[in-house]
Amino acid sequence: MRAFQNIEASAQKIIEICGKSQLKKSDKDHLLKLQAEMHTSIENLLECEICGCIVSFLVEIKIGNVSAKTCRDCGIKALEAGEVKKTSPRRKSSRTRNTTAGAKRTNITPVEKSLPEIHAKIESQTDLKKTEIRKIQKLIDEIPTPMNLTNTVDYVSREAEIARLKVDSDALKKAIKLIMA
Repeated sequence: MRAFQNIEASAQKIIEICGKSQLKKSDKDHLLKLQAEMHTSIENLLECEICGCIVSFLVEIKIGNVSAKTCRDCGIKALEAGEVKKTSPRRKSSRTRNTTAGAKRTNITPVEKSLPEIHAKIESQTDLKKTEIRKIQKLIDEIPTPMNLTNTVDYVSREAEIARLKVDSDALKKAIKLIMA
């Protein structure tokens, strides 16, 4: 039940933040952190092989040659009946990932460099000036939804043309890749 409580607590915090009249960048960062926590909690939920209900932990029961990972209620029923009656597996949607049930998941958070460090690195590797790098950073930050690197490069290249930034295309691509890394 702890996973469900974590999901509910994260959802309440998200609702609380969204209820503010004006959101700031720190609110956005907090929302993204809460989303990641909620996503992790949801991924840790497991499905009973008998009834299909979603629980935070499963019990593996083996009676005879048949074994199943079950929720608490189905496990008790199987023990009382003296047999495990598995239902046919449900079709999984295309959005689910193949993960091992019950396996521990670890969050790997990359060590992020500060913007001045990233900008200094871009400046040293390209011929771009700090003001141009900041404008490119602003264009990337204004992207409404997350994009993959290729689409981001195309989008920012077009936006740079519209903004009449006189930036070499190779330097622009390299700067975008370093910012997005």
